[in-house]
Amino acid sequence: MKVQFYLKNLDIPELLKTQIEERLEAIKKYKGSVAVLNVRVDISRDQHHRKGDVFRVEVNVDLPGKLLRAAETGSDILSALDVVAKKLERQARDAKERLVSRKKRG
Repeated sequence: MKVQFYLKNLDIPELLKTQIEERLEAIKKYKGSVAVLNVRVDISRDQHHRKGDVFRVEVNVDLPGKLLRAAETGSDILSALDVVAKKLERQARDAKERLVSRKKRG
């Protein structure tokens, strides 16, 4: 799984990048025979807010013939990433169940 990071208005350390990759590993268990082509993680910090930083995390997962996408904003990068990871996991599970049910129907 190839992960590309796109950052806007911030820099994140390598430790945080590895934590992000670990949290996105849950997608692998649902892929089955389908290969994950590319994972793009967009992280940006909004500067127009008066009270603290607001981070936006968006993840796009390219599958053959399908795109899984989830976005979330939050006061912390990791908390927003947890919500995004759950959304992507649900989308991947639904896609796999749909594929299995099509095979069973013939």
